[in-house]
Amino acid sequence: MLAFLFRLGFGGEITVFAAAFYVAGIIGMYLLLQLRFSEMESLAGALSFASFSLVLSWAATGALDVPAISLSIWAVYLALIARRRDSRFYYLAFPVAMAAFLTRYTSGLCCSHLQ
Repeated sequence: MLAFLFRLGFGGEITVFAAAFYVAGIIGMYLLLQLRFSEMESLAGALSFASFSLVLSWAATGALDVPAISLSIWAVYLALIARRRDSRFYYLAFPVAMAAFLTRYTSGLCCSHLQ
């Protein structure tokens, strides 16, 4: 199915990665909300995040904002899991947080030469 979209010219590599991070961000938001709220409230929160027009437009254009947001959500989730359950999750939380920061940082570096 993905090859079919590429052959029609609808997707580039950046858009596919942004879409994958978009789905990962929705799953991460659901898991993050599930730590505090009920299952239905978490689902409603994840669906509201998924249907924000700004996030949808970023995901459709392949902007680097969606991977940064998704990685930030996962970093917060892993940090909370590390605090509540097992401190070894901090070993995952810090690299994910740095990847979230560097995702947006490299976007600024790539676009700074255009001005």
